[in-house]
Amino acid sequence: MAGSNQTLQIKMFGKFSMKNGNYAFPQEKKKSKQVGLLFAYLLANRNVETSKSKLIEVLWPEEDSGNPEGALRNLVYRGRMEMKKFFVRNGQEAIILNNNSYFWNTDISCQVDTDQFEAFCKQVSVGHDAEQKYQDCLRAVELYQGDFLEEYEDSQWVIFRSVYYKRLYTTCVQEACEALLNAERYQQVVELCDQAKLMEQMDLRVHEMKMAAYLKLNQPQNALDYYNQVANLCYSNLGMEVPDHLKELYELILQSLPTQKPVDVEELEKGLREEKLSSGTFYCNYDIFKNIYQINVRAARRALRSRFLVLLTLREGGTQEHIDDETETLRQVISEQLRKNDVFSQYNVAQYSVILAAQNIEGCEKAMRRIMDKYCQRRKFDTVTLEYEIKQIK
Repeated sequence: MAGSNQTLQIKMFGKFSMKNGNYAFPQEKKKSKQVGLLFAYLLANRNVETSKSKLIEVLWPEEDSGNPEGALRNLVYRGRMEMKKFFVRNGQEAIILNNNSYFWNTDISCQVDTDQFEAFCKQVSVGHDAEQKYQDCLRAVELYQGDFLEEYEDSQWVIFRSVYYKRLYTTCVQEACEALLNAERYQQVVELCDQAKLMEQMDLRVHEMKMAAYLKLNQPQNALDYYNQVANLCYSNLGMEVPDHLKELYELILQSLPTQKPVDVEELEKGLREEKLSSGTFYCNYDIFKNIYQINVRAARRALRSRFLVLLTLREGGTQEHIDDETETLRQVISEQLRKNDVFSQYNVAQYSVILAAQNIEGCEKAMRRIMDKYCQRRKFDTVTLEYEIKQIK
């Protein structure tokens, strides 16, 4: 077995890289993305031999080359030349051809972050001691420095592995948090969740445990602030309402907030005002939007101007490929084009809901056409279209 100076340190989470005491791959100035994909696939499947046809399918999934085996031989040659730079003296062959298949030479000493990550996740799963689970989970979180092979995220095999590691990551954090809660080690629950870059990765159960830990630590304001972040995640990113069990926790959080001394009306007004008045249309999360809608329903019969509920929807044929990129553009357009006393909220990834006042439906249509025109001027992708529906609030 090679010494530590020869051992390859291989990083598969985030951007793919390999290094030892002699060399590092990739080099900044060299174009080597395809060589990197060859290395990554053989390393990720290093316990099996891969046929030439399978490698060609992985490396050039949508290309119809006149000589695919020649292209593969050339790429393997480039890969072998790169690998020789890691082993200056002994000249170990990293990529081996056997019959009609290639495989990674398992005699080469490697430390792969995905292997270490899986090992720590397994220790968390089978362990019984809360402190050991906490330490092992921290090590797993430290290794998870981004999605699996993120620069090759369009490759089908990478997508499947990435989903697997995300689930493993979520399960690992959840099991460690449950053990810590049961051991009444609430501060460590918070610290682990803070380390774990939770917001877009985690199952809602982990968010719930973090809020519960805040309550046990007698930090209801922190629990409330975190609840608001999670509610926004549900509405804006996941396109779903906050589940009932989280709403129940929210009520418990409110009950746990300290009783404040009585205030006068001036202090009340000061607390209600925005810290910095926004120049655009009022934006709020969906829970608040629902309350405002209920107020408008009650006021509609007495109002001199009609109020309208509008749903704006981004569509892109049968795909959602560019919707995420256009959502923020639409939000900016709505904020700029409607009046300050109108209200809007993001209902899900592709839809915004609006409450606006107008003399009649023609006035509402005019405002929507203004938004449509401005959005079409600013959109980044012509394949994304904007539609709207209007319903008068009665």
